[in-house]
Amino acid sequence: MSFVQLTPLVARLTVPAAGPYARHASNVYLVGASGTDRVLVDTGNGAGAARLGSALAGAGVSLAAVVLTHAHGGHAGGLAATPNTRTLTARSVRDGAAVGPLLRAVHTPGHAADALSLWLADERALLVGDAVSSTPFESSTTPLHPRHQLLDDLPAYSRSLANLAALGPRLVFPGHGDVISDGLDYISQAQTCVKRTSSVILSLVSHNHAITALDITRYLLDDNKWAMALSLSNQDFSIAGTSKTPQHSVVLEGTVKLHLLDLEKKGLIQRVYAAKNDTQNVSDAQRNMTGPGGLTFNTIFDAVKSSRQKDWEQHKDSSNDTNNNNNKNNDEQIFRVREQVHPAHLRLGLSRDIGWTIVSKK
Repeated sequence: MSFVQLTPLVARLTVPAAGPYARHASNVYLVGASGTDRVLVDTGNGAGAARLGSALAGAGVSLAAVVLTHAHGGHAGGLAATPNTRTLTARSVRDGAAVGPLLRAVHTPGHAADALSLWLADERALLVGDAVSSTPFESSTTPLHPRHQLLDDLPAYSRSLANLAALGPRLVFPGHGDVISDGLDYISQAQTCVKRTSSVILSLVSHNHAITALDITRYLLDDNKWAMALSLSNQDFSIAGTSKTPQHSVVLEGTVKLHLLDLEKKGLIQRVYAAKNDTQNVSDAQRNMTGPGGLTFNTIFDAVKSSRQKDWEQHKDSSNDTNNNNNKNNDEQIFRVREQVHPAHLRLGLSRDIGWTIVSKK
């Protein structure tokens, strides 16, 4: 395999996916005019190191620098195959700084804290890694879905999208998939995706008492429901009848959790600590109705809330104990296996079974 020239200034090498969380081939880019020192953007995964080394040798170019859009394995794993030259990351180059004679650095946290994009003004093009989407965008007929957005920080992601859109890109060279020929529309779709996801989740919480992140994930996996959300059509926000065994998406579930936490921070929703399968609305009269043994819904909910609160406080204490790193790592590993959590979302520590409800306006 060799680099394929995409534009007068950008050539691409595609490295096949490898690793437990890699589903898509990674793109490696050479940027620069013929006869000049080039900038290599990303290095693919370590499994493709031999291919990258061979392609660089075949291209017969000298490198001015290697730039990593972020440190995830599919982008930085092949670094050992590159010539001994300087390597630049978001931590070593300031936002707005020149990278070689043609590129400018644009810090774009959101997908990862160290995410870095590059602006190629001569071609009105952006090289973005996974800053917009972590999966290939096949065509303009397939709108972006929240399962395409593997995020680490939702507010930072929204700010980064706005900064990228302000550049007015014509082309976008992503970390995975083909070149985006209408770059500004692509970023606009990503912004719309974030806003619609938040709106739909808020509506779902409003219509379903004690709804969980897993319930919301199952709902959003229905492409018909998502298409209705994008078109702002009238929707049924009931989760009754939602498939209990869809193809599970750990990426989407993590994105849902980030939206829930963002809505909670804005004071729009709150945790109810209700029982796992309690997804029915319970009226005030029912809450105070006395049943066998003198139990009421309020008594049960309070007991569950107290139990879960103790569990979380214990987890929080162990997470903050710098002398107990082994226990912390074990806790994270157990949480990751039990809840099928993506590594990018381990720090959230938020169970998929926590119930959520709308904050009542007084």
